[in-house]
Amino acid sequence: WEERPADMRRALERHDELLASSILGWGGYVFSRAGDAFSAAFDRADDALGAATAAQVALEAVANVWPARVMGGGGGGVGGSGRPI
Repeated sequence: WEERPADMRRALERHDELLASSILGWGGYVFSRAGDAFSAAFDRADDALGAATAAQVALEAVANVWPARVMGGGGGGVGGSGRPI
């Protein structure tokens, strides 16, 4: 954040769009947000699992196009690990 605040701000905005879309797309309700964390409720556990999986897939897809400076210089993948979290 300290070295690239504009890049990180854009990355966080995209992260938030992807998570919100995944949650809402699976019928969830976001009831709290703090930093990069979302708290959501679902009617069914299967829907929560679907949203979590969709979010991981979406984040992995964009992780490979986010600049290395945002990913911490890692080799792609969520968090620079090359694997979804």
